[in-house]
Amino acid sequence: MSSPATALSGSYDYLLVALSVVIAILAAYAALDFAGRVTAARGSLRFIRLSGGSVSMGVGIWSMHYIGMLAFQLPIPVRYDWPTVLLSLLAAVLASAVALFVVSRPRMGVVRAVLGSIVMGSGIAIMHYVGMEAMRMEALHTYSSALVGLSVGLAIVISFVALWLTFHLRSDATAWSKKKLVAALVMGAAIPVMHYTGMAAVTFTPSTAHFHDVSNAVSVSALGTVGIVLVTLMVLGMVPLTNLKIDTLSHTRQLTVRHFLFIGALGLLAILGAVLVEQQGRQLRQHARLIGAAGQQSLLSQTLTKDVLLLAGAPEGAARQQIATRLREATDRWQRSHESLRQGGPVFGIPSMNSDEVMRMFIALDAPYIPMLKALRGLNTRLENPLSPVDLSALTAQILANEQSYLRTMNEIGLQYERESIDRENLRDRLYVGLIICLLGVLLLQGFVVLRPAMVRIEQGIGELERTSQALHRQVSFKELLQSVAVAANEATSIEEAMQFALDRICVHTGWPVGHVYFYSPGSAKELISSSLWHIESDERFATLCDATQSTRLYSGMGVPGRVVKSGKPAWIRDLLLESEVPRRAATDLDVRGAFGFPVLVQGEVVAVLEFFSHRVEEPDDELLSVMANVGTQLGQVIERTRAQQEIARNTEDLARSNAELEQFAYVASHDLQEPLRMVASFTQLLARKYQGRLDADADEYIRYAVDGAQRMQKLILDLLSYAKLSTKGQSPQPINAASLCETAIDQLRQSIQEKNALVTVDPLPTVLGYGTQLTQLFQNLIGNALKYCNRQRPEVHVSATSAGDHWVFSVRDNGIGIEPQYFERIFQMFKRLHTREQYSGTGIGLALCHKIVARHRGRIWVESQPGLGSNFQFTIPRAESAIT
Repeated sequence: MSSPATALSGSYDYLLVALSVVIAILAAYAALDFAGRVTAARGSLRFIRLSGGSVSMGVGIWSMHYIGMLAFQLPIPVRYDWPTVLLSLLAAVLASAVALFVVSRPRMGVVRAVLGSIVMGSGIAIMHYVGMEAMRMEALHTYSSALVGLSVGLAIVISFVALWLTFHLRSDATAWSKKKLVAALVMGAAIPVMHYTGMAAVTFTPSTAHFHDVSNAVSVSALGTVGIVLVTLMVLGMVPLTNLKIDTLSHTRQLTVRHFLFIGALGLLAILGAVLVEQQGRQLRQHARLIGAAGQQSLLSQTLTKDVLLLAGAPEGAARQQIATRLREATDRWQRSHESLRQGGPVFGIPSMNSDEVMRMFIALDAPYIPMLKALRGLNTRLENPLSPVDLSALTAQILANEQSYLRTMNEIGLQYERESIDRENLRDRLYVGLIICLLGVLLLQGFVVLRPAMVRIEQGIGELERTSQALHRQVSFKELLQSVAVAANEATSIEEAMQFALDRICVHTGWPVGHVYFYSPGSAKELISSSLWHIESDERFATLCDATQSTRLYSGMGVPGRVVKSGKPAWIRDLLLESEVPRRAATDLDVRGAFGFPVLVQGEVVAVLEFFSHRVEEPDDELLSVMANVGTQLGQVIERTRAQQEIARNTEDLARSNAELEQFAYVASHDLQEPLRMVASFTQLLARKYQGRLDADADEYIRYAVDGAQRMQKLILDLLSYAKLSTKGQSPQPINAASLCETAIDQLRQSIQEKNALVTVDPLPTVLGYGTQLTQLFQNLIGNALKYCNRQRPEVHVSATSAGDHWVFSVRDNGIGIEPQYFERIFQMFKRLHTREQYSGTGIGLALCHKIVARHRGRIWVESQPGLGSNFQFTIPRAESAIT
């Protein structure tokens, strides 16, 4: 290890030091700003804000550290291993994530704060020393254990202070506040303390033997430094901008455009400044090489003089020849170096950048340079010809005579180079200062042009947002009140239940302690009837009000309810004590001040009034009264609907009773008419048999008419009796095999089938749920109609069934005369015939009977037909698994 005496001495660029402190303050402010937003966020938004805040803070802390390292300048080139640099950045981001997580918790006790500060401080220390390990140079670095421990301890203490300040200031939602600014200044000034303590803990000693992996090493120029600063400022500058909530889209666009214009200005300034600074740095490096070349030229001139003196005193031989050779080579190097310094050339690889003063010095330098060069060339020429006599005294004297003047002028040129280098270094520093001033000026201008109006609009927007939020909350609560009242009103079994629910909900919503209902009958004596519906917060406190209400008679225009009845609109009384006409107040002290009421309207007439009382003076609230008017309308609809339901129930009951009486009458009438009709039919038939042919032809025709009318009358009465019997209560429906029912119907029609030579086919039929006798009659009527209404030589009837959900669809298809579409509905009505009795016999009750049978089975019947192509009567019957209610 090298001794301390050989340690490299470094210096700080105080502009970069100041810049690192500024970045630390910005990073601290970003932490204070992000803490509140991470705390308020939930779910995925919390993760996004935590991640974004960690990256922003981490970039800020890392940039402060890296700029601080660049501020430390060593006399040897330093490069940085970029993977290790990225690793140090990751450590800073993770430490920031831990800090934000700790301060965003609901509570932060001492234990949690200490643990969080240890983790955060250790992360910052790791970032620092990992960043130190990224340095690549021809030097060893050793650490002072005491200072390293002190830097880690400072990191933990500073982290604890930062966590404590951030946690207690996170509830401050304002974008800029004095507390947050002071806290950011304190934290920003404290954070670099750890860094520069860590920098003081390291000692660099030159060593060419120490091996570093430089495959990933990069050098950082002034342009790179400015780029790091610019990116950091942009990242941290976006933090307060993400909090902006501008009131209108146009303002948002305007301020966004301004912001990015300033960001562009910052970028242009940074690039321009970086280019100028880089140019100055390159010229400084060239001046350093010129200064070295001038010193080398002086040393080379002294070497030439030394060789000339050695040559003058050396005897002939190999030693003299060796000196002569060395002198020739030195002369060539001396000449080339001189010309390169004067005009620039490939020797040093630098362009001609001599100032006018330096060029004047070179012109003055020609006086000793040219004689010396001629003397050295002449000396070398004589030494190249071994046959000629060598007298070097004159040439040596000429060289020595000009040497001192040459050295003196060359030293002055070197000093001039140094002065110009100092001037350029000062110019570079001024460029640094000017660049920073310009950047800060642009940032300050951005604050006035962008952030200041944004803050003003934010304050206005926050106020408007709070008012809008309150109004929205009221609207939402009113909507919930209306919805709850509507639902309760629809579910209520009585008007009183709906009124009571409305009283309770309105009192809970408004916080008013007393609610009461008056009923009113329009067109009566105009007296309001006090109901037993109350909402009372305290029975003892408002007992006097209840007693006064029950004992005081109110009419239209008296008190709150009377005003509502008279106007038909809601009414508000700010203070009952200031009102002259309050009938109940005359009884005793009611312990109420504010009051309002609203009507319940049915078809524009007041039928009830809901009144409410408060023990405080209440300012009129038009929005509340509007909502209460809607509540009154809903309650009026409940009353109207209840009345309609009661009317419907009464009408239904009357209709059922009337139908029952009508069916009973039809049954009795049909039954009682059969006996005298049988007598008429019997005697007319007897008359026809006994006197057939004994009277004239007219008498025989009259007797035939009488017999036919009596038979048709009997048939009609029987059909009416069957129709009436369907409505009587019978047995419960049972699972029945439809095939057996259809077979029974066919057997009863066997004679007609044989007479018409008809073909009746039946597919397999299912088991259904129904009444056997009625379904047999249904099949019999439909098949009988198919046989009757057929003009073909051989009628064909086909019966089938298909499944359709929980029903079976039966089909009775024939090849008869068919039915026109306009009669599809009419044929199922009572006594609606499409043909005369002379064409087809019948009473017009058969299909009506079928329709009633199917309806009794909760099914439906319809027909599909075309004239001349037959008909298809279809009906549905429930499956055996179903039940008929």
